[in-house]
Amino acid sequence: MKKVILSVLFAILATTGHAATFSATGASASSEFSSQYVAENTIDGSGLSAPGDPGASHADYAVNNHWTTARNTVAEDASIEWSFAGPSDLGGIYIWNHRSNVISSNDGYEPVLFDLTLLNGTTVIESFDDVALSPDTDKAQAFTFDAVVSNVTSVLFEVEAVQSSNNYTGLAEVLFDDALIAGATLLSNAPSPTPVPLPAGGLLLLSGVAGIAAMRRKRR
Repeated sequence: MKKVILSVLFAILATTGHAATFSATGASASSEFSSQYVAENTIDGSGLSAPGDPGASHADYAVNNHWTTARNTVAEDASIEWSFAGPSDLGGIYIWNHRSNVISSNDGYEPVLFDLTLLNGTTVIESFDDVALSPDTDKAQAFTFDAVVSNVTSVLFEVEAVQSSNNYTGLAEVLFDDALIAGATLLSNAPSPTPVPLPAGGLLLLSGVAGIAAMRRKRR
């Protein structure tokens, strides 16, 4: 009887428990400096003190532990896209910024502003513009959505601005979370109210109302 109970408990745990943090299964970039600085370096745990751990530190910039763009890349043209084996639930993302601050010369590669787009195939599910990213840190920066987003097949990261150098840019590592991340920077795509222009008839109507109001004031 005890064996049966234990078997049921293990079955329940197996179906309900899962690791909230996970890596993408593929990565492709707009450009790569060389075969040692490829997009896949951002998803393989290279350079992390504890691969898969959002609290891990990232090692200094070195071969095979960063994605870096090709020489003389314009920051605003740089992008990297991470893909998943199938439609996934996303609640947030952890990003380890580029570690070019440890280079004695020609540093400042780190993105400080980016756009993030969640896709299902070629269909945009969510997009977030002008998100700030801090430079000069070996720790992950956590970003959370206001609700878990379902059926995400890929995530596009587009660099909008870098710290100082416009010759290169890139990233160290990323991890994804299928749940909302407590205490993380909240990403919101709530649109600003868009003014609705009045048709020509509406403008004439307003002019007429204003004229009537002026006449009434004169009669008083």
